[in-house]
Amino acid sequence: MMCLNVRGLNSGEKQHVIGQLIHQSECHVVCLNETKLTIPMYLNNYWSHQTMLQRNGGAWTAATNKVKLTLVKALGTYLCWVRLTTGKHEVQILNCYLEPGSEPFKVERAKRVTDIVKDIIRQDADAAIVICGDFNNHIHHMYREMHFLKFTPAYDRQAITHKMGGHLDLIYTRGIDITNAVMNDGFDSGVTDHKCLKVSLKLK
Repeated sequence: MMCLNVRGLNSGEKQHVIGQLIHQSECHVVCLNETKLTIPMYLNNYWSHQTMLQRNGGAWTAATNKVKLTLVKALGTYLCWVRLTTGKHEVQILNCYLEPGSEPFKVERAKRVTDIVKDIIRQDADAAIVICGDFNNHIHHMYREMHFLKFTPAYDRQAITHKMGGHLDLIYTRGIDITNAVMNDGFDSGVTDHKCLKVSLKLK
């Protein structure tokens, strides 16, 4: 699985570059955030779902067509929630882009994401869940809430994920084992200024 902030994805050239990265990664699941897509984006041999089409925020989630990917809910431009089915297993994947800032509506979005997670767990205490994305300054809220809910972070909370420094991006799991986690440098500044997070996950 890979997760990457792409800083906008409307140009055909950039979609081609990111598409090549996805195919080369051989990842079964791909979560892109801050896509800013104004039209739907599709990728050969992948199922995909995305948030509202607007020039801000945005989350796009895809999986190879060897598995089933179902959209559960897309909230605004900040959450793409899907259900991945492979064999007898189901995984809830919440791909987020939380805009930076302290305005009440932005803070409320972070709370809304964690409230959804709590609802999933209340309905199924053994649910396999992945939460990933760019949380910006809301990452401290997410870390606190995910720790309380017994999620495992794929990376240390001090790991730098942005070119200018700072820990903005993360992958959390519950009910799934992380067997490998790497963080690759992003492309040049013309494509993204975030690092690409890649993890290998094993269903319990």
